[in-house]
Amino acid sequence: MMTWSLAQRVQRWTTWNVLTRAMRVAVEGLENVPRSGPYILVWNHLHITDGMLLWSSVPAPTVFLATGKFEKTNPLIHAYLRGTGAILVRDGGVDRQAIKRALSALGQGSPLAIAPEGRVSTTGALRLAEPGVASLVCHSGAKVIPVAIWGQHKAHETWRAFHRPRVTIRYGAPLEYPRLPASAANLRHLTTQIMNGLARILPPQYRGVYSHCQERESSVCG
Repeated sequence: MMTWSLAQRVQRWTTWNVLTRAMRVAVEGLENVPRSGPYILVWNHLHITDGMLLWSSVPAPTVFLATGKFEKTNPLIHAYLRGTGAILVRDGGVDRQAIKRALSALGQGSPLAIAPEGRVSTTGALRLAEPGVASLVCHSGAKVIPVAIWGQHKAHETWRAFHRPRVTIRYGAPLEYPRLPASAANLRHLTTQIMNGLARILPPQYRGVYSHCQERESSVCG
């Protein structure tokens, strides 16, 4: 079973204490998160601090998938991500090595965390998700735990007014999906199901393109 290293414990403690002094953070639904895996946490991506808040609040040692783009653009963030033990995903095309490492982590019983949208939303709500998380579910059979997080995207404007933004982290109940062949149609359908599960625990204004998917037919809803 994966455990936090001493350096990671210090990094988690520091991250949580810094962020919760800068923000008013409320955590809901931690009882939905098992102390060991395998399972996949999926969250909506509104701000660069999303992953930091989640990594420092999850109750079990969890492997995060994160972008590798900061290696060249922001060495400080890159070093932070490496310190968390994240699997850094190469930009552009399919990073098969990252997928292999993610499946290996799940196979060893470690929880995994991924933002299916792939990048920070520019609309402040859910955008179309990439099929990566659906592929991981198809190949591993792991359960999915949706995690909704909001309020942190208003941090800068709130700080300018000398206030602390109110942030909510909501862990939903584990969701289980049938283990299907990873065909394009199955990945598209499963991605929609996973994102609908995430949308259901978000306030309506953050559901974006996955609003009312169960009530209408569209290329987004699958």
